[in-house]
Amino acid sequence: MRNGTRRDLLMMLVLTFITGGLYYFYWAYKTSKEMDEFTGERGIPPIVHLVLLICTISLWGYVWDILTAQKIERMQRMVGLPARNQSWLYVALDFLGAGPIYGIGIVVPFLQQNDLNEIYAAAGNRR
Repeated sequence: MRNGTRRDLLMMLVLTFITGGLYYFYWAYKTSKEMDEFTGERGIPPIVHLVLLICTISLWGYVWDILTAQKIERMQRMVGLPARNQSWLYVALDFLGAGPIYGIGIVVPFLQQNDLNEIYAAAGNRR
């Protein structure tokens, strides 16, 4: 189990706006890779997630958000945090925002990163 990167949510917001949303794709790739390293799972490779996000004009983001919610739930269990599967919330926000990186859907990566920050902090305290 390798600990992931705790990211500042305000910095994520700034980078998202400065890059016109391109930071989301970088973040999705890095986060997918870090979650796989943390859990030791080898599912869909992060580069495949990235290519699918780009090629499907972010429609893959709905699937990615569901898979990420499930992985976050497993990670919460691994470190002894209360496990919550937020799939329904992520997809609802994606749908209301007309896509995972548009409108209100842009909130989802921040919710995911907040959960990941808590997981990585809890994992760091256990070492």
